Amino acid sequence: MRRLATVANRSSAEAIMGSQVGRVLMATLFLQNNVFIVNLALFILA
Repeated sequence: MRRLATVANRSSAEAIMGSQVGRVLMATLFLQNNVFIVNLALFILA
């Protein structure tokens, strides 16, 4: 039963990643992380 749940979770995660919404979400998170890293680097250098 638990194995079935993990398979379902994995397939739903893949569906989210494969969908347009998932791509936009991942891109948004990636960009936010990059902005944070750049701000942190500027703060350290300044």
